[in-house]
Amino acid sequence: MASPALFETMARQVEAECAEHLAKARAEAERILTDARAKARASTEAALASAKAERDRLDTLWKQKGEAESVRLELSMKNDIVEALLAEVSAGIRRMATSPEFTKVIDRMLAELMAAVAGTSGVQILGPPAHVELIRAWLADHGHAGVKAEGSTEFWDGVAVQDPARTWRVSNTLSGRFARVDQAVRKHCMTTLFGSGGAA
Repeated sequence: MASPALFETMARQVEAECAEHLAKARAEAERILTDARAKARASTEAALASAKAERDRLDTLWKQKGEAESVRLELSMKNDIVEALLAEVSAGIRRMATSPEFTKVIDRMLAELMAAVAGTSGVQILGPPAHVELIRAWLADHGHAGVKAEGSTEFWDGVAVQDPARTWRVSNTLSGRFARVDQAVRKHCMTTLFGSGGAA
């Protein structure tokens, strides 16, 4: 039978081994915990950085969209103003075409038209039905008595000349003149009303 001293020695050895294993386990647990905390902190920081980057990206995107929408709305407003002005000009043309002063306008248009086709025989004049007699009188008074004149609702604001076969036609109307300078007028309105950046 083993002596009490041997049992005591073996107990101390077992106790020492248990203490050593416990210390190692505690150290490993502490290492694992420290590593886990570091990984969690790194993961949290990465997630926060990613969220901030995404927020900044979205902020920039919405800012750009907001600025683009603002520019679009501003340009739309400017275009609406210019369109309203041009509509007023068109209305003014219609008022002029029905005013007593329009007879003087027709006189000048006829002079320009006949000068443009000088030397061309057999031409025919078209003009507002209400002014056909005025046109015929003008033609007779200016050495074009042989030129025929007919009324046409198409030329309510001016006159036109064509050959009898209608293979060509030259018109001289208020709306036609205005249409030829439409883009230049729009640009002038933008610049005059809103400055050099009006069309931006």
